[in-house]
Amino acid sequence: MGDGQVMRAGWVIGCDGTGSTTRKLAGVGFPGVKLSERFLLADLRLDWDLDRSGTSGWIHPTGMLGAMPMPDPVSGGDNLWRLIAYDPGHSDDKPGEQEILDRLRQILPERSGRQVRIGEAEWVSQFTIHRRLADRYRNGRIVLAGDAAHAHAPFGGQGMLTGVGDAENLGWKLALVVQGKANEALLDTYEAERRPLATEVLRGTANVTKVNIASSPIGRFIRDRVLVRLFNLAGIQRWTTYTTSQLWVSYRKGPLGGRGAKPRPGDRLSDRTVVRADGGTTRLHAELGGHWALLAPHAGANELETVARQRLGDRLGILRHQDEQTMLVRPDAHLAWRGSDTAGLERWLDGALERGQVSR
Repeated sequence: MGDGQVMRAGWVIGCDGTGSTTRKLAGVGFPGVKLSERFLLADLRLDWDLDRSGTSGWIHPTGMLGAMPMPDPVSGGDNLWRLIAYDPGHSDDKPGEQEILDRLRQILPERSGRQVRIGEAEWVSQFTIHRRLADRYRNGRIVLAGDAAHAHAPFGGQGMLTGVGDAENLGWKLALVVQGKANEALLDTYEAERRPLATEVLRGTANVTKVNIASSPIGRFIRDRVLVRLFNLAGIQRWTTYTTSQLWVSYRKGPLGGRGAKPRPGDRLSDRTVVRADGGTTRLHAELGGHWALLAPHAGANELETVARQRLGDRLGILRHQDEQTMLVRPDAHLAWRGSDTAGLERWLDGALERGQVSR
């Protein structure tokens, strides 16, 4: 530790950001490229006439500007804003707080077309956008997650969502291994399921970055005259929201996925009404929270429950639903298995927990 304290643990999860010391000490490569010059970030109290009902953005010949209203836990006021501004044409030296504020005083009225008075700064920073992906997510008992495993543009909250997804995927697998209920082979499925998604996210955010920082006449024309109008269409906005939400993520092609009727093993199950053992109704996602769920079409799924509980332990909820087949749902809300016979469930559990690979 930084204070000289020594800690010993069976596993180390590196969630220490793009400059991850854990990744470096584990000898894991982090190849990639730089995509942009510097962006400025700041949480500022602003006096201007901008509507706080949503996020606003401006495309300007000198660069993009975004403004997001933020809650103010200090004063309880309604004038705190998160700003992000592309600021090309400067050296790679990190600017100080005063330089960032001076630049924003120039950028805000220039790009927004509004008169604005900048008040107190809660926080300022800067960053450059890189596209990087770890060579591997695991080296023995060291596992990488979040920005330590993948670096990309922050547009659309993709870094946060991908990191949360990493944690949800890794958490239940590591728990079973630590508890002695699964072999370490199960942990190999973490990279197999999550790294392909990170590759897609890197590709998508890189394209968004290139559009936002376009400097050529053709690039600016496409961005300013074509894409701005296109993204004002309601259908495109709905598609963009769904895409950036990552609710579409599926692991059906991974080592724990499967074929058959939809939803298929590996697919994310949408939230739905289910019935608890006491007869009360609840929502599926509310019952997960680190637990498995066995969704049965009726109360007589005792044999399946016994098999699942023997292998997975007490963190298993038994719920009823309207589907004709029983479904075993992972703690990360993805479908593990569906069927009606105990032999099929046993085969899936044997493959997943012992070999990290199930038969299709």
